[in-house]
Amino acid sequence: MNEDTRIILEELKGMRNDISELKTDVSELKSDVAVLKNDMTTVKLKIENEIQPAIRVIGENHLSLHEKIDYLMADKKATQFQIDLLKVRVSNLEAKIV
Repeated sequence: MNEDTRIILEELKGMRNDISELKTDVSELKSDVAVLKNDMTTVKLKIENEIQPAIRVIGENHLSLHEKIDYLMADKKATQFQIDLLKVRVSNLEAKIV
């Protein structure tokens, strides 16, 4: 009986050590999750405040330039230089989008 008690106490000691290691791991995991949440908030804010408005501006300018090209091509007074210049501006915008 005494031997059985000793074995059980040793097992309990090992389990306590395992539990302590698990607590440490969980604390580290919580810390990592907090950092990731902060990073995600930063990314979300960057998308909302910088990227989305920039995409909107590029899209609006792209549409406006295409409309100008269509107008100039329909206008017989437009010079080929004006049309080519607008085409270059549109291709530059397209390059920024990609």
